[in-house]
Amino acid sequence: MIQAFAENSLLQVLFFAVFFGAAMVVLGPEKTKPVMDVLNATLDVIFKIMGWIMRVSPLGAFGAMAFIIGQYGLATLGTYAMLIAACYGAAIIFIGLLFAIAWGFARVPLWDFIKYARSEFLLALGTASTEAVLPRIMTKLTNAGNPRSITGLVVPTGYSFNLDGAAIYLSISLLFLAQAFGIELSLGQQLAALGVLLLTSKGMAGVPGSSFLALSATATALGIFPVAGVALLLGADRLMDSMRVSVNLLGNCVATFIVSKWEGKLDYDQMRETFAAAETELETERTPALQSA
Repeated sequence: MIQAFAENSLLQVLFFAVFFGAAMVVLGPEKTKPVMDVLNATLDVIFKIMGWIMRVSPLGAFGAMAFIIGQYGLATLGTYAMLIAACYGAAIIFIGLLFAIAWGFARVPLWDFIKYARSEFLLALGTASTEAVLPRIMTKLTNAGNPRSITGLVVPTGYSFNLDGAAIYLSISLLFLAQAFGIELSLGQQLAALGVLLLTSKGMAGVPGSSFLALSATATALGIFPVAGVALLLGADRLMDSMRVSVNLLGNCVATFIVSKWEGKLDYDQMRETFAAAETELETERTPALQSA
């Protein structure tokens, strides 16, 4: 257990967490109250420390992007234009599907939720990591009418198993690398690669650069192209981190609303009140800016 936490083996951590939670449920709240008190206090301390760190983390993300552009130049990044356009195009289509699913199945105005949680989405874009906003997005989802129990299950689980943006990026990048090495993949090879990617992508928690591990594992398993060829994506990977984390985060938020609706526990009155208050706050922020302009 300690080794899994130290080495950031997310699947093992999640496996232990599920069994630990199940054991606490079986033992009951009376016996496990001291443990719950310690865990809640520890979480409060950790989330406070994360909040301090995340306030300055965009500076680190800016430095990483500046290094890539300075090292390889704008002309080098231009060679990845088709790859970037394909990934962002697929992401836009998928986000459109998320809007349709959120409204069609749960009657959730997803644009209102995005405006309400805009600071979390902007922070995820700036840090290229969904882990940075985990506690804050869970709070926003709970305030938007989702039960805390469902939010606490769906969002952390989705961070390992519901990585929509990573799936889009990995599948398109695999085809890009195959074309770069002049390898034509048959339909069977493409389906096999897709199956391997579905496995190797599990456990990626939105950490910048983690896609290289999944692509390297897939290249090793299939032998389609040399593993070192994954380095060809270095010039464009940071530019697509924002796409991955935004789609991952939005996908997990929609999943939370869907599960809450499925369980019949989505509080629409609270959701409307929260979105209305957020809209009022947004208008209040806009008024001084318009007056100064």
